[in-house]
Amino acid sequence: MTGFRYKAFISYSHRDEKWASWLHKALESYRLPRQLVGRTTRYGEVPARFYPVFRDRDELSSGASLSDRVSEALDESESLIVVCSPAAAASKWVNEEIRVFRALGRGERIYCMIVDGDPQARNPEESCFPPALFESGTEEIAEPLAADPRDWADGKTLARLKLVSGILGVRLDELRQREMKRRRIRQVLFGAAAAVILGLGVATIILQVKEKARRENAEALVSQMVDISKELNSIVDLKTQRSIAERLQG
Repeated sequence: MTGFRYKAFISYSHRDEKWASWLHKALESYRLPRQLVGRTTRYGEVPARFYPVFRDRDELSSGASLSDRVSEALDESESLIVVCSPAAAASKWVNEEIRVFRALGRGERIYCMIVDGDPQARNPEESCFPPALFESGTEEIAEPLAADPRDWADGKTLARLKLVSGILGVRLDELRQREMKRRRIRQVLFGAAAAVILGLGVATIILQVKEKARRENAEALVSQMVDISKELNSIVDLKTQRSIAERLQG
């Protein structure tokens, strides 16, 4: 699927702005593995980067309608990511953005990221899913499309990979394996860098110890020379005194 200006549109309640901001940066900074770039999937060619992503930073007033800018961005977005929480479920604008995007004929390109609430809750006040998600007649939001970046759930790394996998049509296992390989490489590089730094640190300490020993030896030598000088002066003075005494006696 090509011809869209944005890879994704992030729909969220401004109460969840912190999570939306994290997601925006996490997606746009993600670089696809080179082995996958250019591969053709059901959604088109896999790009080198997941970029750009649209996130509306303006709070709409309660009586307004979706701005032209937001409506245009929805029309130009390949996919819609809904940041799900009780606040999002109650948000007029999150629900409206979902409806508008589905009306464009891209309902199957809606993805969810849960940041608060219980996805299994039936109580509207506890549910994290906006009601507009289910207006198509189905109540199933299949994994891995419902990512959860919270520490006790998927965590941020896996949540990002789940969304990228679903939106680009790439197998999640492939992305996870590549991510693990990247981590191993980073660990090796970090270990090598740490070893170099440690080696330099040890060498510096050795030089400092040697320099200190050299200074201490030099100071000790000077001290010894001073002592010898004092002893010589004492000896000379004693001989002089004896000579004077002998002359006086003679």
